[in-house]
Amino acid sequence: MTHMCALGWTRVCASVAAVLCVLLAGACSRQEPGAGETDFFPLHADDMWIYEVVRPLRNEHTRMTVHVRGDRYVGAIGRRARLVDESYAGDDAPLLGGEPRSPKPEVYPIAYYRKNGFLYRAFSLEYHGGELRDAGLASNEERFLPEGLGNNLAWDSVTTAYDLGGGNGYGVRQSHRAVLEPVVVEVPAGRFAGCVRVDTVALHSGQREGKYDADPIVLYYSDWYAPNVGLIRTVQSNRAGGGPPLAEIDLLAYDVQQ
Repeated sequence: MTHMCALGWTRVCASVAAVLCVLLAGACSRQEPGAGETDFFPLHADDMWIYEVVRPLRNEHTRMTVHVRGDRYVGAIGRRARLVDESYAGDDAPLLGGEPRSPKPEVYPIAYYRKNGFLYRAFSLEYHGGELRDAGLASNEERFLPEGLGNNLAWDSVTTAYDLGGGNGYGVRQSHRAVLEPVVVEVPAGRFAGCVRVDTVALHSGQREGKYDADPIVLYYSDWYAPNVGLIRTVQSNRAGGGPPLAEIDLLAYDVQQ
């Protein structure tokens, strides 16, 4: 992955390096669901998910870990947010627990917050020692997911990969639709019923003086979210309706507070 793109960053990186996107969303400024309620975005402190990221055409395999750190004030965005660390290692890295077989992977922090009924996320963050700082790219995504995820929902979002000022930069315009998945979805971590699938059409393009390039790169994504578990699978393609995947992400293991 280019720059070992963080999971929340990867829809942006895909436009440049055909990298897969994905992310778990979470409640930041609302209360957590009550007992018995379905939550497709559980992000309790210390929740963890481990994924296999595969790019078949390049024969590349990567292991990705998503670890919830909890709520904190993030000065770069001027508000409290849910902080999530994402890291990458070789596909021989251990699952939950155990000693790594390779040097400690670099960690990419992402901040999530709620605004106007949607989940937003800020990517332009990095650690300097124990301090969280702005990386200077102004990268973020507006209207990533609605607060409630269910059947027949549709929305648009905009991701900024980087902003150079003056209407110049690189971004992704996305159209999403969520539907209930009628079949059981099987991944290495198990079999999951009652999932919601989010299908996305993403137009990746540069921007000059406030205008997008005429010929954007178009990519297609399907993300499956399991109730009270979170994201379990993602598929990226450059063809509408399927075709050979450019990249896939599957859940290997998870430790989520129930």
